[in-house]
Amino acid sequence: KMETAHMKCQAAAQVQERKRKGKKNGKGKGKNKGKGKGKGKKKCDVDMDALSGFFSGVWEQKACILREVGWVNQEGEIVPDNIMADIGTLDTRMSEGLADTKELCAAESANVTIESMFSGEEFVQVEIQNEDAPVTSDDDCKIKDLDQEKVADIEDSLKKLSYVACVHGNFMTACGNFILEQMGEMVRFMTEGGFTSLTAQN
Repeated sequence: KMETAHMKCQAAAQVQERKRKGKKNGKGKGKNKGKGKGKGKKKCDVDMDALSGFFSGVWEQKACILREVGWVNQEGEIVPDNIMADIGTLDTRMSEGLADTKELCAAESANVTIESMFSGEEFVQVEIQNEDAPVTSDDDCKIKDLDQEKVADIEDSLKKLSYVACVHGNFMTACGNFILEQMGEMVRFMTEGGFTSLTAQN
């Protein structure tokens, strides 16, 4: 189910990328129109629109797949109960180890902020800047001085991405434990003469 959803969304993403490149190639190349070079108080030059678009784009790529399997609704919101319902279809030894996924991931994602993601209030180590903007100094960019509506949009995407990453991480841990348990049972079977007794029976 997940593989089919991935292939469908990958095909759709390729179509959108071709359309985006077509629009980009059709645009003019004018620069710095209407921009003044006045001196004065320094300004934070982080491009919040680009940053918001980047994270919402990353989320939409993942949401496309998760929407196909019912983990995300049509409004783009995660549906934890559907995730837990699918977890319930796994081998009992795995599903029991994932029983805390809903609460664990809700708690983790609730604590995600721009500050926590970028390690501190200084918001200067960001790759996406206005094209001709100077590199900002430590005093130029602080979260409290940024467009709070854009900050909220970015944090919304980050929280969703964090939740999905948590589910994936929790699953991989449970899966690893399950495999180790199976290998342990196999080793015990071998060391306790399981193969020898089978040979004797044949």
